[in-house]
Amino acid sequence: MCDQLGHCGDECQWVYSHCKKTNCEGIMRLTTSNTPENLARKFLRCHLCGKFKWLDEAMRDEATTSSSSVKGCFICDDLDHWKKDCEWVDSECRTKGCKGRRNVKTSGKQGTVGDKYLKCYTCGNFQWLREAKKEKEKATEDFQNHVNAIVTVKMDFQEFCDHFAGTRINKK
Repeated sequence: MCDQLGHCGDECQWVYSHCKKTNCEGIMRLTTSNTPENLARKFLRCHLCGKFKWLDEAMRDEATTSSSSVKGCFICDDLDHWKKDCEWVDSECRTKGCKGRRNVKTSGKQGTVGDKYLKCYTCGNFQWLREAKKEKEKATEDFQNHVNAIVTVKMDFQEFCDHFAGTRINKK
């Protein structure tokens, strides 16, 4: 779509992006010009306010701003990794018994334009990415809050002393 390497059209951050005009909640849609003076040149236009920007200019602006979304993963929008390390790309399907894989897609439907979702190609399971992230966060919190383990270690006294030499042991 945007002609950048490393992703497909349904993963492209430019296909549907948020309008940058102040107080506009619109979505900028990637389109290709068919006028003779700009034939095949790509541009973005907001469906609400009509804001227009050539794609090459938008990409240049995005690369030079400190709040650039290209600093992280353009698949899930997290800042702590890149696409190649994104846990949502080719993730396991959550449907019991399905051995399929899910991938991240971008909605083009009215009302959810630009929102990302996970879709399994085997069973068709659908989940909004924001909901999957919330589920994962809750599962992580639940796990951390419920891990109360008593560990019994069997070792002789000399091994214990050698292993924990210089370690301060706190008793409750």
